[in-house]
Amino acid sequence: MSPLLMKKRHVRGIQVGTKNGCVEGFQIKCDRGPVNIFLGIPYADPPVGELRFKKTHPVSSWNGILECKKYQRRAPQIDHIWDKISIRIGTSEDCLYLNIIAPDWKSPPSQPNGFAVLFFIHGGGFLVDSAVRYHYSNLARMLAVHNIIIVTIQYRLGYLGFFSTNDNNCIGNFGLWDQVTALKWISENIVYFGGDPKRITVAGHSAGAASADLLSLSPYSRNLFNRLILMGGNAECPWAISPKEKVAECSKKKAEKLGWKGDNNYDMIRYLRTLPSEKFADEMINNEVITETASLPMTPIIDGDLLPASIHDLRQQVDVKRTIIGVCEYEALLFGNLDSSYRYLCC
Repeated sequence: MSPLLMKKRHVRGIQVGTKNGCVEGFQIKCDRGPVNIFLGIPYADPPVGELRFKKTHPVSSWNGILECKKYQRRAPQIDHIWDKISIRIGTSEDCLYLNIIAPDWKSPPSQPNGFAVLFFIHGGGFLVDSAVRYHYSNLARMLAVHNIIIVTIQYRLGYLGFFSTNDNNCIGNFGLWDQVTALKWISENIVYFGGDPKRITVAGHSAGAASADLLSLSPYSRNLFNRLILMGGNAECPWAISPKEKVAECSKKKAEKLGWKGDNNYDMIRYLRTLPSEKFADEMINNEVITETASLPMTPIIDGDLLPASIHDLRQQVDVKRTIIGVCEYEALLFGNLDSSYRYLCC
């Protein structure tokens, strides 16, 4: 048997061979049967040092067995008070990991080529949140038991994820490039976890829903999956895409707050790469840009590459995917905590 197809039970856990190397997870019991859990699988090289403010670099292969039994650190962000209480996983620029929750029984006759796959992108205004919030035990109990493999991912957020100089020195959209890289890794490897790469549904809520919609339009990702679930967001939302000039202006203001003085973008990026990642962390609550303008400070942009044309034009170029679209009923209550944004709830 090919080592890529290796799937054995060991005292230490469950091992699966991938194209990059072997990973070891663990197994939990659910009403339907055993479910295999793999936490913190790297899909990209850490975006640190010279890789900060650059496109995602697919993960390098490793030797031996990589233990994947705990969540890895979240992208740098300023936690809400409730996150400080409930989430015990810290933050780090080295955050590009995904998690897989997979049934360990035979897929039903309706899925002869393996289990359907749900690839979930978390929301948080492109500023906060992580895959850690969606605990594997809940995903196993509520979704995996219905013959679904669930994948949750982490991606760069805020200034580290969407900083742009509106030129080749810093192109922006790094958080989206992370998502594309994670989706490609799943497309190439999910078969080894019992999944069907031709039955991948990309889902998300809020900014995650906008991201999912954008992935359905990008030439780099639109052929990697075939269905969509959009909850409380899409690419047409006014906050989903910002003008390149606006993001570049917000980026430069942030650089100046961090001590940069000058007009050369190349030197500015070199300077910013020397700073600790926590200097770039941002928040939703008490965010000045959100409270003053009802818009997000750092978002995707039409960059001419990942998103090569306007949303309207890209829609004309792609085949329509089967889509479920709806809202998150109580999400607006979060913004009631913002100093002045309550007025936008009444418009």
